[in-house]
Amino acid sequence: VEAGEAAGILDQVLERLVFLYTQEFELGMRLRSAMIYPTVLVVFAIGVITFFLTVIIPKFVVVFEAYNARLPMATMLLLGLSRVLSQTWFIFLLVLALGIFIFKNYLKTDQGRYKIHHLLLKIPVFGIFYLKTTTARFTRILSMLIQSGVPLLEALLVTEKTINNVVISQMVGRVRLAVSSGQPLSEPFKTSGLFPSMVVQMISAGEKSGRIDAMLADVAAYYDQETEYALKNIPAILEPVLLLIMGGTVLFIALSVL
Repeated sequence: VEAGEAAGILDQVLERLVFLYTQEFELGMRLRSAMIYPTVLVVFAIGVITFFLTVIIPKFVVVFEAYNARLPMATMLLLGLSRVLSQTWFIFLLVLALGIFIFKNYLKTDQGRYKIHHLLLKIPVFGIFYLKTTTARFTRILSMLIQSGVPLLEALLVTEKTINNVVISQMVGRVRLAVSSGQPLSEPFKTSGLFPSMVVQMISAGEKSGRIDAMLADVAAYYDQETEYALKNIPAILEPVLLLIMGGTVLFIALSVL
């Protein structure tokens, strides 16, 4: 809005903002829908295993002690875990609450936010997905501002403030400084090493053809499509992994008891 007021094109900016936030809302809803099933499955599995370890397993302890026999290592491990959960569960909850509190406060610091956001980009599989969604948001906002007639340097400044990831936001700041010193837009993108070569090539082609806004919009559309495909595949990928983990846990408990 501030950029639109400065350029005298507030009506165009507001129209594009409606389009931008509609797309982001739809993306968020698709992400939530894709994560409902895995989340329910994980919560249910944790609840059942915790109930089994804290309520069912302790009843077997009496049987084991009656035989006064040397127990296998797996059984001893299971009983130890059951004893820890059933007798010190409040300590576990306290440590968990303390950990969440420390994490939230660490995330409020500049160093903490940078490290966490950098870690999000490096996580296997999820990091690529996160980079794609952030790149789509970044290129879409920058394209919208340029199409609305906002000067490139001001458009980069606005985009830098609207990116939620500190690592990418700082990179956009370095791009803005490089452009202000006379470098082409594609050069600092290339040297950053953060974005795929396709993004750099599209920006370079847009500079040469004078259609940088259209090229940025194409990049955003491409990553939107990739994100949509990834969201459709998330349940298909997570379901067998979660079932294998749950099956392995149940097998370990069953063998330990037997």
